Amino acid sequence: MLAYGSEVVLLFEVAIHTHRLTSFQEELNDARLREVLDLLPSVHTKAYLRATLHKLESVWQYNWLVKEC
Repeated sequence: MLAYGSEVVLLFEVAIHTHRLTSFQEELNDARLREVLDLLPSVHTKAYLRATLHKLESVWQYNWLVKEC
């Protein structure tokens, strides 16, 4: 029993045939997933470099704006 007196109804089978479901090819999907996993280290390296450069720029801007007393 849910709130406001409604009940849960579960359908045993839902037959919705979308383009995505009908055109799915498991072998092609597995091959593309392996390609993406091969590219992952280079993407990670680029993201790490961008983050490091952003931190260095933030430090430079902070140090440039701070006035010595």
